[in-house]
Amino acid sequence: LAHDQDPFSPQSVNTLRLLDSFDEFEIINDPNLPEQGVIPIVMRLHRDEAPIIAPYAIPLTRASIDVFTERYGFELREPVVIEMYPDHEDFAVRTAGMPGIGILGATFGYVVAMDSPSSRPSSEFQWGTTLWHEMAHVFTLEATGHLVPRWFSEGVSVFEEWESGPTPGVRIPMSVYSAMNEDKFLPVAELDEGFIRPTYEQQVIVSYMQAGLICQFIDKEMGPGKLRDLLAAFGDGLLTADAIVQVFDMSTEAFDRQFDAFVEAEHGAVLHQLDDWHRTQTSVGQKIAEQDWQGIVELAKSQIAMMPRYTEPDSPYIALARAYEELGQRDDAVRTLEEFARRGGYDPAALKRLSAWLDEDGHTADAADVLRTVNLVDPLDPEVHGMLGDLLLKSGQPEQALTEFEVALAQDPHDKATAYFRLATAHQGLGDLDASRARLLDALDIAPNYRPAQRLLLELARGDSNKQN
Repeated sequence: LAHDQDPFSPQSVNTLRLLDSFDEFEIINDPNLPEQGVIPIVMRLHRDEAPIIAPYAIPLTRASIDVFTERYGFELREPVVIEMYPDHEDFAVRTAGMPGIGILGATFGYVVAMDSPSSRPSSEFQWGTTLWHEMAHVFTLEATGHLVPRWFSEGVSVFEEWESGPTPGVRIPMSVYSAMNEDKFLPVAELDEGFIRPTYEQQVIVSYMQAGLICQFIDKEMGPGKLRDLLAAFGDGLLTADAIVQVFDMSTEAFDRQFDAFVEAEHGAVLHQLDDWHRTQTSVGQKIAEQDWQGIVELAKSQIAMMPRYTEPDSPYIALARAYEELGQRDDAVRTLEEFARRGGYDPAALKRLSAWLDEDGHTADAADVLRTVNLVDPLDPEVHGMLGDLLLKSGQPEQALTEFEVALAQDPHDKATAYFRLATAHQGLGDLDASRARLLDALDIAPNYRPAQRLLLELARGDSNKQN
């Protein structure tokens, strides 16, 4: 009808084309949904990605519901629908009818739309954290009847990324540190303006981070229950200034002063050394080009001392670990990447290297945990699923290993014989020998001379023979 009224409307045409693409999507419901008392989760995923993403997205969504229900005292009343788009512009059209939106996700009450893992480079996008962020919006929007101000809804979502998300840790981009150093934070009563009417480049992301820091300040300094109280005040229709007076018994000016003191205490040491940090970062880049690994160790360690929480893609932890590796100091490299991961770093290449080292050192469970983090960044890497499945099988978790091997096979790997063999080993670990034999025959149908499959099939046949005797 809209198109008939205005056939030249780009929003109508874009949305009609988007709707045509929905034939390529599948609807997946939570397969483990209990009979009663639990809100259903519905995933709308592209059919090429559905069997890869759903095994991780559904339990992650369920975990977020459990955390936010307890923290904010609000129970969801409708099913949650999660839509993921492999084409970012499709997501943009779904959100606003036009391409060109620079966000990762958007929440409309009980419906979340977001980029899928394939829509952006894995070094730039952690889809698990984005989903966690958007699920926090579901709660802040619905708990207040959509009356929550933009700054608080975004602040809670950023805070929950840092506090309870799949890879917790305070991650602040360098551009935001620069804005903090230039005293560009807005008063809390005016913070919505930074989202809606930005006056300088990067102000929107600066406002996201400031809002997250305000919620962290409230949680740490005022008590965790105060976030819930503030949410309730917004639900009652209060604006920011009145809500702060009611919840904290202080003016917004007094609140701003206490928040400024908190930022200085938490980040002042970093801000006072920003110029030194940038100079050292430039020197590290020069040392890498020269392959001066000992020089990199000294410079990167000084950077980490200045800014230990910085785990963005250009983090000194990664440069330091590489330098240690090149110098043959692998134990130091392992400890460096462990600290990087502990603080929320999620660079897939670095984490895969760390997992391999931990496995070589006999720390199988730790190695598996690291690869689980990679799945929340790049689940479309079939190598990760095979590696993780092997680790889980080695640590006596065949059921979880089976999931990883099924996901690896769903990605249509080049080496299907190995994929089927791995499935057979998982079924064997679960005691399902018929399924194990079937997968071995699938492997041998592709590669008749595949020795590992031949040996395992013979082992199973001997077992059957012994039972008969």
